[in-house]
Amino acid sequence: MSSPRFDAANLSPEELKCDLLFKALADYNRRMILQAVVDQPEINLTDLCSFFPMSRFAIMKHISVLVSAELLTVESDGKFKRYRAQLAPLESHLMPWLHQLNST
Repeated sequence: MSSPRFDAANLSPEELKCDLLFKALADYNRRMILQAVVDQPEINLTDLCSFFPMSRFAIMKHISVLVSAELLTVESDGKFKRYRAQLAPLESHLMPWLHQLNST
């Protein structure tokens, strides 16, 4: 029996979304930033920076990855940006994949 061929160049939109989610969650700092936003909804960048021993720029880069994976949303509030967690992509994209793994 031969193994199936996998070609990353031909990923479906759903598979690409899963890749973004895995990339976002692969990093410990991003998971902790996501947890901080879950714990304190609508937190701003200044307050978020106070929790982590890294530069503001590094946190902004991590936030960018989380936003591109649609795990965080950003709302402008005057001169501040507020972040809110969106955990629905985990349910809609990762859970079906996990169920698929379980059924094989």
